[in-house]
Amino acid sequence: MRLPVPEPGAAVDPAALLLTCLDFYRDTVADRLAGLDDGAVRRPWVPSGWTPVELARHLSFMERRWLVWGFLSVNG
Repeated sequence: MRLPVPEPGAAVDPAALLLTCLDFYRDTVADRLAGLDDGAVRRPWVPSGWTPVELARHLSFMERRWLVWGFLSVNG
């Protein structure tokens, strides 16, 4: 599924825009990872040594961190 690039507007609810942007970028990352074989997703592609799998895991953790722990003030 390919979502359109979210566009902010005067009548857009900020929370809805944030969630739409997250959906867009999740979809974009999933599309990129789907095009790689198992070896490629576990091989570092950048000087930091991160692999695509590690990047996806990090993005998932940070989304949970900010949406659940940060914005909703839920611990755990």
